[in-house]
Amino acid sequence: MSNLLREHDPPSIHLEFVWDEKHLELRRTNSGVIKFSRMGDIASAPLHSTSLLILTIAFFITSALTVFDRRLTQAIKRGDVSPDEPSPPFWLGFVYYVHWGIGIALLVINWKYALLVFVVKLILAFLPVLEITGNVMMAPFKPRR
Repeated sequence: MSNLLREHDPPSIHLEFVWDEKHLELRRTNSGVIKFSRMGDIASAPLHSTSLLILTIAFFITSALTVFDRRLTQAIKRGDVSPDEPSPPFWLGFVYYVHWGIGIALLVINWKYALLVFVVKLILAFLPVLEITGNVMMAPFKPRR
């Protein structure tokens, strides 16, 4: 009985896993090399990349503008600011969507760094840092009296 089973056993396949810095290789004896990309290598740009630096600066600029717009709109609705105070320019609504686009781009480029940037943004939004920065940036757009 054991001889009968040996004759019908499927041929053995030898698998070899090779870990590399960037890839996991699965080698089979009768075929070529199959490469699988490890998770995290797809979206892990180095922290010193120029695109990441430019997107971070743009993210904080748009954060300051959107926080200032939000706080000014809230103050006008609550009545803390006089009704004669001009409302923010209409183009700040576009900055809001650009801000979300930059945030998504940061997530795609390097998600760990993007989470750190979002946490820093939340801390700076809780403190009046982003509001004051947005007020200074919007000062040239205030009408003169």
